[in-house]
Amino acid sequence: NGTNETDVTRATEVTKVTNVTGGTILVSEIMVGNDQSNQNSFIEFFNPTNQVINMTGWFVKKKSSTDSESLLISSSYFKNKMIQPGKYFLATHQNYQGVLPDITWPSSYALAYKNNAVLLYNNLGKKVQEVHWDTIPKNQSYQRNSWSGTDFYIQVVPNPQNSKF
Repeated sequence: NGTNETDVTRATEVTKVTNVTGGTILVSEIMVGNDQSNQNSFIEFFNPTNQVINMTGWFVKKKSSTDSESLLISSSYFKNKMIQPGKYFLATHQNYQGVLPDITWPSSYALAYKNNAVLLYNNLGKKVQEVHWDTIPKNQSYQRNSWSGTDFYIQVVPNPQNSKF
């Protein structure tokens, strides 16, 4: 079926990450908020290839604890956005305060600290990655362990990077 699913245990975290064959962009780090607000949230992407990836037509959904999917970042936000080889791309909540984002999502949308997921779709409407988490504590993030694997861990000090890094 072209899907590689891995269950990973990190301390009290149980994570299910799905990489779908043909995906070229990776979700590299997720933060769902801090002590001030759940609006201080971001999703960081990484281009592990040696080619520029045109993000036009890509979009992101979120999945709730009831497996209900809803749009988080529509394709219009990705229009004419490129991710250079070996570079990051940062999407944040519209009211995020931190590293300058490459794009933002509307202030009426939010990620949840518990039992949530981010789903990345390419310009053909095919899901290329799904990252689930049980809990991401406030002020911390969920970071990919390696570009070749599907493991994530809780990062005590979030390190969001945009396309300038």
